[in-house]
Amino acid sequence: MKSISIYSKTPAAIVEDVLQGVRENGTDVRDLFRLMKYLEEVHKLLKSNKELQEYIIDEMGKYGKVATGRGVEVEHVSRANYDFTVCGDSEWDKLQDELSLLKGKIKERERFLKSLKKSMADPETGEVISPPAVKWVDYYKIKLVDETES
Repeated sequence: MKSISIYSKTPAAIVEDVLQGVRENGTDVRDLFRLMKYLEEVHKLLKSNKELQEYIIDEMGKYGKVATGRGVEVEHVSRANYDFTVCGDSEWDKLQDELSLLKGKIKERERFLKSLKKSMADPETGEVISPPAVKWVDYYKIKLVDETES
């Protein structure tokens, strides 16, 4: 794959460059998969890196709430995360238990519905119950492997 500059193009233009490489240059799809997975992994690692997050927040202090430039706008935002498990509220605990029980019942019912091969009448209500619609979607999974394995 040819080198792609991310600084002078939009994401859509970069995708077009990649597609052009596939169409015109016969780019090996494994190179494309590797690029996709590397970008995904780099993004995940950058976003979860605590040291980098602290650095960015410190740097944002130089610019105020919003920093704009180099084709990007970054806004420093905050959100509250609540941990209700520490409240000691028996009503909340009871509702959580009920929710968990309902989720289990729904999964059990979905397993039953998946097992249906044709419509049937519910013996208690007379309601006609049909199997769920099934839609198959083709996709691919990408995993980075040691270079010596490929």
